[in-house]
Amino acid sequence: MPRIVAIAASVLLLAACAPLNVAQSQSAGYPAEYSFDDIFSGDPIAVWGSDRATFDVVAFSSSTCTYIPTTIGTVDSTQLSLSFVEPGGDCTSDRDATTYTFETPEGLDAGDVTIRISLDGENVIIPVTDE
Repeated sequence: MPRIVAIAASVLLLAACAPLNVAQSQSAGYPAEYSFDDIFSGDPIAVWGSDRATFDVVAFSSSTCTYIPTTIGTVDSTQLSLSFVEPGGDCTSDRDATTYTFETPEGLDAGDVTIRISLDGENVIIPVTDE
């Protein structure tokens, strides 16, 4: 019994150290219907879902250390904020796409919206497109 308690405590401790992923879902690669000028330029890409209730962000990182989205919110009625962190550890030096799907926060205008993205300390502002 003490061994089970120790294992359970270790699992809880490790889970408490891992950043919380705020994405609704994530998957390797990007949807085939998205067309990009240069998918490996480094900047993330954001695309609205069909009803604007969701949006996708495609980010590029090591295939073994994909970014973890940790916070999402609204800056004002035309801008979202989204923060990602790298999980750390031994990462390969390749670059691969990961698509993250988010629920759209309340309070945005129906017009043009941008996202201020922080990728482990680097900041970029990108538009959300209708692709």
